[in-house]
Amino acid sequence: MLVRDTGRAMSRENVEAIRQALALFNERGIETAVDALGHLLDPHFQLEEDSDLPDRETHTGKEAFIANLAKLEESFDELRIEPVEFVDLG
Repeated sequence: MLVRDTGRAMSRENVEAIRQALALFNERGIETAVDALGHLLDPHFQLEEDSDLPDRETHTGKEAFIANLAKLEESFDELRIEPVEFVDLG
């Protein structure tokens, strides 16, 4: 019988999927990223903005996260997301 610890492998796969989604966002915009990988976002996904940002917000839920990115994309000529850290809370 083969026993494997898939928790770490799944976590690495999930992190890689999010990295791919952010790369798509940076290259082609939110719509392309959501179309390609939006199904991977947990409905309870949470994004905490950096404490250095004015009017810092926390976005909870897939739809809130996507709406925030769309709002940001409209507000800037160029927008890139560069994550500081990925934390698997599951």
